[in-house]
Amino acid sequence: MKAKTVLIVALATVSALASASLPAPLAKYVSAIHSANALEASYTVQEIGGSKGTYKVQLAKPNMVKIDMPGKVITVNGDQMMVFMKAQKEHYTKAVDATGIQNLFAEPALRMWAPFFSENAYDNLAATVGDKVRRKGMELTPVKTVVDSNTGKTLTFLFAGNGDLKQNTIELTTSDKTSVIDFTSLLLKADASKDAFALKAPEGSKEIQEADLASADWFTDYDAALAEATKTNRKVLIDCFATWCGPCKMLEKNVHSTAEFKALSKEFVFLKIDVDAQKDIAEKYNIEAMPTTIVTDNTGAEIGRFVGYVPVAEYLAEIRKIVGN
Repeated sequence: MKAKTVLIVALATVSALASASLPAPLAKYVSAIHSANALEASYTVQEIGGSKGTYKVQLAKPNMVKIDMPGKVITVNGDQMMVFMKAQKEHYTKAVDATGIQNLFAEPALRMWAPFFSENAYDNLAATVGDKVRRKGMELTPVKTVVDSNTGKTLTFLFAGNGDLKQNTIELTTSDKTSVIDFTSLLLKADASKDAFALKAPEGSKEIQEADLASADWFTDYDAALAEATKTNRKVLIDCFATWCGPCKMLEKNVHSTAEFKALSKEFVFLKIDVDAQKDIAEKYNIEAMPTTIVTDNTGAEIGRFVGYVPVAEYLAEIRKIVGN
């Protein structure tokens, strides 16, 4: 019988840093993940009171990755990576090295897989063992790691026993929200078929050029978009839409698809928020009508907004008015 596993990732401020060496439970987990030649996992990320996303992860050595996640599918076959954007039905292919592959696991919902390719992935994270807690009738040992000392972001693993792979709970918390990562399957394997990592675009997908890479790649994960904006020193452009909204579809077709709009990718990270599926974000920004376009800084603080569909020239003018150039 497959064990149901939940992973908890907590983002909170910690007042003290631990030693550079990893605590025993986390060290055992890292060793087990890294020692496997292949890995398969299926899980959901359920924000408490919010939306749920499904993830399917397949990893194999050397340098093979397939991640089916909300908004996109990423496939790596050695030194080439294909990214398929589900909503746009577009894909691109580019060269990728070991560093680029490791960067895939910077997203909180993927962070637990970082040690698979790099045994040293957590070496620079200060880690502390907390008092035992109970989840679903089990006594678990929390290990809190500092992911970003500047923002106080932490990642907390809760282990059953001494770091074996039977941990039942991992929670993902960013400031004022918490998500539960609930595993339906987790399997470490001796090998994997290379066919699973073939760079094959879904039928009907349009290939785009690498020059369109940044502009075509819309984020659907709020925290991941802010992280990318911080890393690249850009602002965030948020498209708040609904699947049933006619003007939203017009905006995507007549504005977001244009070269003029895509040129904004040099200054902005693009983020799509489905107001029905991501109600917490819609409430955070008090969205009352769609489409609403919001510009924020890399912390999510709003700079300005406008509501409704407008042609591309007026759209760009509104953006320039918000940012003051």
